[in-house]
Amino acid sequence: MESMSTDLAWILTGCCWLREARLYLDKPVPDEVVFRVLEAGRPAGSAKNGQPWEFILVRDRERLEKLSRYGQFASHLPNASFAVVIVVSDRYIQDRFDAGRAEQNRMLAAHFLGVGSCPITFHDEEGAKAFLKIPKELRIAVCIAFGYSAEGRPRGCSGKRLRRYSTSRSMVAATPELPEPP
Repeated sequence: MESMSTDLAWILTGCCWLREARLYLDKPVPDEVVFRVLEAGRPAGSAKNGQPWEFILVRDRERLEKLSRYGQFASHLPNASFAVVIVVSDRYIQDRFDAGRAEQNRMLAAHFLGVGSCPITFHDEEGAKAFLKIPKELRIAVCIAFGYSAEGRPRGCSGKRLRRYSTSRSMVAATPELPEPP
C-alpha cells in the first residue's frame, strides 16, 4: 500500500479526532472564519440535489441565551460565539439526513479552523421555531454551537481510543475478514 499524502492523512486524522466542545472561550470567532464554516455546509450533497435546507445564523449573545431555553441539554449555547440552526421542509425521509451531511461538513471545517462545535436538539421545537420566526411547515433539523474551545485538546489526543474499531460489534462485514486497525 502506498503511503498516504500528508493532506489525506491530515483529513483522516481530523475526522477521527473531531469531538464536541461544550465549553467555549469568551473570544469571538472572526467573520472570515464564520464565513468559511458557513460555506462548508452549503455545497453538501443531498438527494437529487434537492438542498432541502435553510440555515439561520445566530451570533447575538442574548439571542443565544434565549435560544438555549428550548433544549434540555443546551446550557453551553449562551457561551458559544455563534450557532447555526438548520431548517428543513421534512417532506422527504432523507431531508434530515441531508441536513446532517451539511452540518457535519461545517463541524469538520470548524475543527480544521481551530473552532469547536457541538450539536444541540431543541426539545421544545415549537418554542424555538416561534422564537426564530420559522414558518410552521418547516422543521428544525439541528442546531450547532460554535466557538473556540476552552477544553484544550480534544479528549483522546493522549492516544487513548475513544471509539470502537470497526472490528467490534458496531460493524457487520459482508466478508469474513476485516483489515486490522493501525
